[in-house]
Amino acid sequence: LGAGKTTLIKALSAKLGVEGHTSSPSFGIVNEYAGADGPVYHFDLYRMKGVAELEQVGFTEYIDSGRYCFVEWPEVARDLLPPDTVWLRMEEHSGGERIVQLDINPAPRTTAPRT
Repeated sequence: LGAGKTTLIKALSAKLGVEGHTSSPSFGIVNEYAGADGPVYHFDLYRMKGVAELEQVGFTEYIDSGRYCFVEWPEVARDLLPPDTVWLRMEEHSGGERIVQLDINPAPRTTAPRT
């Protein structure tokens, strides 16, 4: 919490042509923003308990849409994300120092891909 995830997503969304207010969808699970080339989706999965809940909200349809999908707290969705997912880990340490780790070659899925 407080590492700057939402702030980063606001900046990325602005680069994609999103105008207006963007915020973390903590209670709504997903926010949709109008980007210059189509919708941009912003997820907050902090309160999600498992894959079954994600499937109930249509998570895979969003991910498979070909649109930009930014996901905060993505661990619960690891096996539903495509192999080319870019993972960015942000941590805030004492004194306000932030550690950022970018992984463009994540570990293979632990389950078979969706068909």
